[in-house]
Amino acid sequence: MHEADGENPAPSSRAGGTSLSAQRRRYVGSRITRFREHRGLSLEELGQRVGLSAGVLEAVESGKRGVTFECLIDIAIELDVAASDLVEQNPGVPDDRRLATSSRPSMVTSNAPNENSRLQRALGDD
Repeated sequence: MHEADGENPAPSSRAGGTSLSAQRRRYVGSRITRFREHRGLSLEELGQRVGLSAGVLEAVESGKRGVTFECLIDIAIELDVAASDLVEQNPGVPDDRRLATSSRPSMVTSNAPNENSRLQRALGDD
């Protein structure tokens, strides 16, 4: 089971007293929520898949708690997005467009059956 990081005040802060880490947690949490809902998953379903309780996942989505890097990767995998989609702010690309095109490319790209078989064997995926 993944263990969520507790709140630790960051030494740097923005005007208004909100720490940068708190802002980042809220942003990442909102992205997780957006992709989870787009995939039609409940808090319980996603939590079970990544080893977090629904309550902890809810705290992550609201920005009250952070997660480990490994847990963030597991969440991205379950949501079928790149981890960077959860953490990067891309002002030039609207969120709705990213949702529509968020599938990760396959490692095996050839359409030829023999080529796919060779690649899978080489990668140990047989």
